[in-house]
Amino acid sequence: MRCCDLQRIIVEAEALIAGGDRSAIPYLQRGCALLRLGRASDALVDLDFAVIIDPTNSETRVARAEVLLNLGRVTGAVDDLGVALDAEPTDSAALQLRGVVNLELGNWSASESDASRAIELGLNDSVVWRTRGRARHLMGCITAAVSDYDRAIELRPDDVECIYWRGLVRRDLGEHHRAIADFTAAIDINPGIPECYVSRGKSWSELGDMAAARSDWTMAAQMLHHSH
Repeated sequence: MRCCDLQRIIVEAEALIAGGDRSAIPYLQRGCALLRLGRASDALVDLDFAVIIDPTNSETRVARAEVLLNLGRVTGAVDDLGVALDAEPTDSAALQLRGVVNLELGNWSASESDASRAIELGLNDSVVWRTRGRARHLMGCITAAVSDYDRAIELRPDDVECIYWRGLVRRDLGEHHRAIADFTAAIDINPGIPECYVSRGKSWSELGDMAAARSDWTMAAQMLHHSH
């Protein structure tokens, strides 16, 4: 959403509040717009008001959870998502976000479960597919992970992390030519990630092309040296 559209939402919400609207809606709308503008702390003030007014509203709880995650307050985000899903167990947005949180916390099975449930409910977003793919990857379900990464990349072709992860899975499966294609695609999008060169070098090495492997490893070493 464009900045001017977000500013319009803020102005309209402020008009409602000034006009005596005491519902949670204008606070929710303004809070979400402020978050999109990068003003997470200001957004939290509005969403705190919205939660006080309507404490069991799942949309409000999900929005505040997103803000809390943005601010690094993971525990509070988990609590909000729990309330949201207690109120609305089929809230796919809450499931998707909790899947992301569980992944960050290392709860891979819970993350996979949340993402799967969101997909079953019809959510078709790159985030939910990459979340389930990463959870499955970390759990060792690598064939299933490739399928999820494929879908995530189809929906968002410039997702460098996801392309890189798919390359790792393909390398683990012994599909080194396809892994190299993924690492190269990731480098083409963002040439500043040394891990991509290291991993591509490993695949070149497995294929017996030590000149290409050394070239990639040298590039990675130079990048790491210059970063310190």
